[in-house]
This record gives sequence, structure tokens and C-alpha cells, in this order.
Amino acid sequence: MTSEAPSYTNLNLYEDLNNYYFETLQNPKVEREVLVINRHSYSLNVSNDITVLPSQIPKKVIPAILGIIPLLGCPYLVLATRVKQVGTLLQQSIYYVVDTNLLPLRHASPYLSTLQESDQANYLQLIKSMLKEPGLYYSPSLDITHSMQRLLTANKSSRLETPVVTADHRFLWNSYMLSDFFGVAERFGVALICGFAGWTPGREVCLLSRRAVQMSGTRFWRRGADDSGNTANFVETEQIVEADDISSFLILRGSIPMSWTQTPNLQWKPKFMLNDDSVQERILNLHLNDLISRYGRLTIVSLINATGSEGRLGQSFTRNINYCVEKNDHFLSQLGYQQYDFHANPDVRRLLQRLDSDRQIFSYLQVTKRGAAMEQLGAFRVNCIDSLDRTNVVQSLICRQTLETQLRTLQNSNPASTLSAELSTELSKLWADHGDQLAHQYAGTKAMKGDITRYGCRTRSGQLNDLNSGLTRYYLNNFADGIRQDAHELFHGRFVVPAHDHRPITSPFESPLTADLLLPVSALISFAIFIYCLLVPGEDWVVYALFWISLTVIFLVLCVRRGPFLVNKPKLVKVKIQ
Repeated sequence: MTSEAPSYTNLNLYEDLNNYYFETLQNPKVEREVLVINRHSYSLNVSNDITVLPSQIPKKVIPAILGIIPLLGCPYLVLATRVKQVGTLLQQSIYYVVDTNLLPLRHASPYLSTLQESDQANYLQLIKSMLKEPGLYYSPSLDITHSMQRLLTANKSSRLETPVVTADHRFLWNSYMLSDFFGVAERFGVALICGFAGWTPGREVCLLSRRAVQMSGTRFWRRGADDSGNTANFVETEQIVEADDISSFLILRGSIPMSWTQTPNLQWKPKFMLNDDSVQERILNLHLNDLISRYGRLTIVSLINATGSEGRLGQSFTRNINYCVEKNDHFLSQLGYQQYDFHANPDVRRLLQRLDSDRQIFSYLQVTKRGAAMEQLGAFRVNCIDSLDRTNVVQSLICRQTLETQLRTLQNSNPASTLSAELSTELSKLWADHGDQLAHQYAGTKAMKGDITRYGCRTRSGQLNDLNSGLTRYYLNNFADGIRQDAHELFHGRFVVPAHDHRPITSPFESPLTADLLLPVSALISFAIFIYCLLVPGEDWVVYALFWISLTVIFLVLCVRRGPFLVNKPKLVKVKIQ
């Protein structure tokens, strides 16, 4: 349940020219240990001999060590320097990472060329941007990379291990940075998740979400599934109720599990590009088999449009699910599929009625003081195109229905009783905050349709917020998300910085100058001259104004046609321009 070997936190940090020293704070229940990190060989060593600590050197208290990341010149220590306790689960504290710091392991960095120094500054900025993303959490004594069901039904021997050892690597956000700690100093690192952790004000309900690492990234640069069946924006969410007993309901979201892309190209809604059905079937099989083996019976709820480009993607999804069911007999009893056009039918009561029988069959986890009384037997996997806005609305409603059952069971109340008005309002706010944070991590803005989740209906302010979010997403997707995607590639080790003794001729961050870049410049100049013609009219000013605005439109059309070459693309990984 909870770890009997919690991660060491609130460490005393000492440093000299040769080593960093992290000393566990004095605790009568724990033998004092010192982690020594050599600043020349970068080796890690744990000692019970506190005499290795340097004398007369000021010490700092560090809340937690997040890991080590290799960069140019030397690796860098990644430390949480300010954290905030946001709540407890199973009487164990959960912390939110507020501030971080990067410390170079080597006291005097080796010589770097001017090009390398520029690259190093870029690498550091990418890592810092990832550490500033909202939603980084850890618990020293509770492995929050696992669901309550996995924790509470785990083998007792796993409780003897620290959370870093028992962590589910699908959701261990700092897995790459902890590589040097495995097998050597696991207790000196913490298991970090990216997602959401929040409670209703009365602490009746907790929402805990964890984002998968494998295809992490940004909205348009990470779509669909990879060759192993891992999907973009895959998030496991739990609705947890703690009273005398513990109750939990788990629900999933993730990108449509097929091989498809939607590369930004300056258009408001870029075209979807799908791979062949032969490839789709294999990837879909891998994904579905993995989820069924982990969660039991699975019901897919797809909320994409039934018509247009989304409709064609949905038809391919439906067709390939049918192929999988025809060729795999076990899917007949283990897999359900519901297609529902949310935009055409925003009142989802009919959908909830169709899902109700599955919801009751899936049940939820309930653990009494004597042990597990009931386990969750299946899970809903909800998606729309982004698996953000529509998805959060429907997930919140499914979980709300289950919560009524959870509370009635825990409180032994009337089967017909419903949530109190106060708890209902607070739950809506909690789910809306949850949707906003997950959306910010993937798309860079708050969730759209958040007013439906927060207030139960569309509002004028909600529509204005959606307009603002839509425009902001358009800007980020086309002009900023390439950099954000690079940050994910570096943070998770999918791009490894070359050794410092490698002297590159070019930088991975360099963007070649092309004639395409003249198009937006020309459009801007033409439009400026058009405005000048309006403000300072002269002879035949109408003719000149029409000429320059026409030229502006021509340049803008050319910009859109050459859009794939003008957007901000990731530079640390190769991308295919469509």
C-alpha cells in the first residue's frame, strides 16, 4: 500500500570542488546516509559514513532530487528547490513542484566552442521550460505512478521498495533523468508524474491523473499511435474517495490509436494523413491487447464528428476495430465501441444511457480495512480528436454517475440519493480545473467547453474563452510548438546530446534561410503600404490601395500554400513535411 522505504527528501546539500553531498536529515527511524556524486567521474556512491561530509561548508536544504540529465560539457543535477503539499492519499503527502534548479556536475566546464555554447544555452532553456510546465507531482512514500487498484492489490514485498523502484515506467515522468540512480541510489530520487492532483474543498473527492511518457509532446506534433501501439496524450485518471473505506474509479483518454498525423501548415485545421489499413490493424491490435491485459474489459468511446475530415478518420477507426474483432475472438467479450458525434448532439444523456450497463459491469475499486471488497473489472477509453475538450466533458459525467454509487456504498445511504448541491458544484469545478491543466500540457491553453463542465451549460463567457483558446492554439501550433516538442524529446531522452568532445560543424537548432521566409515579410510590407495609402491618401489613392491589398492577399495565399515550410518545426527530431 504505502512504501516502507520512502524516498529521501529535504536533504542537506554540500558541495566542494570534487563532490556534491546529499545528507539525509536526522531521523531516529532511519539510518543517516550520504549520497556522494563525483564531479569528475560523475559516479554516484551511497555511504553510511557521515564523516565524508566536508566540514565548515554552508549547507542548503533541497526538497527533492529529480535526477541527472546529460548536456554539453557535463551532466546537470535537476533539483526541486520549492515544493508545495497539495493533499494526501492513504495518509501520505503529495507534493507539487513549484521551482527547480539545474546544477552542473563539473566545477569547471571543459572548453566549448561558440557554437556549442549557443547549443548548451538552448538545451538548458528546453529543460527549464519542461520543469515549468504545470502538473509535476511526487510523493516520497506513495507510488502515485500506479493506480489505487494496482497499489492496494500489489504483492506485499513491493512495499519494501522505494517508489522509484516500483514505479510504472509508462507514467514515470523523470525516468530518463533517474537512469544513473537505478541500482545505486534509488531512495535519493523521487518518482515524478505529470498530470493533475486536486481535491474538493472538503477533501471528499480526489482527482489524480498521470500522463504517459512514451509519446509525450504537443498537440499537432504528437498524434495517433507509434509502431508499438503507444498513443499520444494518453492519460490515466482516477476519481478517489477516502473515508473509512477507500474507493476508486479509473478512466482513460488518449489519441485515436492508429497511425495518423496532422502536421501544422498555417491552415486552421490541417488535413489528417492516415497510413494503410494493414499497418493500422497491427498497431490497433497492439494497443487494445495492452489495455485489456492491464485494465480488463474495455469500452472505447469516440466523440469525433461523423462527417467531414473527422468523419473519414472515424470511419477508418471503426473499420479497423471491426477487423480486429473479426480476427481476435477474445475481443468479442472484452471490447466495446461507441461512436458518438458530440458536436451534433452536445446533450450527452443518450450516450450516458448507452454506457450505463458497461459502467455497472466495470464497477469500481472498494477496499475495506479487511482488504479488497470489490475491484474494477474494466475501463472506458474516451477520445475526441485532441482527447481534451469533448473528452473531459464526457469523462466528468461518467465519473459523476459512478461517484454517486461510490458515496452511497461508503455511506450506506439510500440507493436513490444523489450528490449534495454543494459537492456537485465543487466536483464540477474540480473536473474543469482538471481539464484546463491537461489541456495546457498538450495544447498550451485551457480546455475548450470548460463552461459545460464547470456550469453544466454553454455560457457567453465560455464561448469567448473558447475563441481566445482557439486563436492561441493556432499561434502556438504553428509558431511555438516545434520548440515545445524539442523540449519533450530532450527531457525524455529521445534525443541524446552528443558528447562534449564532439565538435559539430552545424547546430541542430540552425534553421536554413529559404526563399519561403520572404513571403510573410512581403505580405507584411504590402499591408503596411496599404495602410499608409488609407491614412495618407493622395492622387489615385484608391487604385494604389487596391493594388497593395491585392498583393497582400496574393502573398498570404502563397504563405498558406508553403505553410509546412514556414511553421515552427521540431529541430531535434526529423519530421516529414506533408
